Amino acid sequence: MIRLFVVESPTKIKTLKKILSGQNNSFILLPTFGHIKDLPKTSLGVDLTTLQPTFVYLRSKYKVLRELKRLAKKVSEVYLATDPDREGEAISYHVREYLLNHRKDLVFYRLDLREITPLGVKSALSNLREVDERLYESFLARRVLDRLIGYLVSPYLSRAFKQPLSAGRVQSPALRLIVEREREIENFKPEVSFGLTLTLKKDGITFTSELYKKKGAFRAKTKEELEEFYKKYVEGQRIYVEKIETKEVKEAPPPPFKTSTLIESAGKAFGFSAKETMFLAQRLYEEGYITYHRTDSTRVSPLAKELARSFIVENFGPEYSAQRQRRVSGKFAQDAHEAIRPTRLEEKGVGLPAKERMLYQLIWQRFLASEMASAVYLQVKAEIKTPTLPQGFSFVFSGKKLLFPGFKVLFA
Repeated sequence: MIRLFVVESPTKIKTLKKILSGQNNSFILLPTFGHIKDLPKTSLGVDLTTLQPTFVYLRSKYKVLRELKRLAKKVSEVYLATDPDREGEAISYHVREYLLNHRKDLVFYRLDLREITPLGVKSALSNLREVDERLYESFLARRVLDRLIGYLVSPYLSRAFKQPLSAGRVQSPALRLIVEREREIENFKPEVSFGLTLTLKKDGITFTSELYKKKGAFRAKTKEELEEFYKKYVEGQRIYVEKIETKEVKEAPPPPFKTSTLIESAGKAFGFSAKETMFLAQRLYEEGYITYHRTDSTRVSPLAKELARSFIVENFGPEYSAQRQRRVSGKFAQDAHEAIRPTRLEEKGVGLPAKERMLYQLIWQRFLASEMASAVYLQVKAEIKTPTLPQGFSFVFSGKKLLFPGFKVLFA
């Protein structure tokens, strides 16, 4: 039996061919190169009374459409393996719609490729489903909002500022938040205050301590007030340590990446823009290096956790493996996908292009660190006084010493 296997990207096909060639399945793989259908470019495409959209097939995809029509005559089953999100669901919906117009007896299966690996493909093929109508409706809502705001609000902006400008479902509210925050900053009236810090030296060791009043750092409104305090209660006085407290504290490892934290970290570490990070992550996903990269979850599958622990024990030692990491995704997380993680821990990405390798190694390190033990510190707090300090005042020194690095051996 010949089956049609529809994906979005030709890059994904290269990876899938290697995987599917080892199975007794006769698949014809076809990329759509993204959406095959969209709202018209020359008109609004949305009924303002019913909000019903009118989609048209894209002229740029006529070649893909002809190929779909040709292959529909040869196959009996169609596997829709577009990306596991609402955009991918829309592409699958429109492909199914187009093919059913040409052949009514075709059987369709939707599968979610969370990772493009032999295990990921096997899992997807074992959990086939129907096209999700509600997820498609979610796509429709987003697309209609984009079109209404973009087409109806942008002209007002352009006329008001006498230059081409665009409004957007996300960018316009985000711009308002930025403006409001900037106004708060401009209207903020800072209050200047001063603190007193002592630099002390003992047995060749130099350290600093800050003046506290009860439990908080003491702040004066003028330098003169502090200078007077220093001359009266500190200058020329014997300094002694009244109390020392020590305790062990733990620093837990960071969770694995989700989309927002990956973009943030890649920007800080490499100067990548959000667009560049997502482009590189898409490549890594399609080439089978990482799990799906559009996610708001830090959840990790039990199998991936177990593989990570085994890798940590073998390469770092059992003391570096966390006994248990319990993480809960945010209150508003959809949690539809796992966290972003490498699909094979033994893969270091050595053969990848430079930027892809940099991003992959960041993901690799962050994921593995997330399954490692906490770092342990000895925290020291000392209260330092002079005989004449008023009641409730003291100089406080605090510091910590690393006792066990834990996850920091990999991800500082």
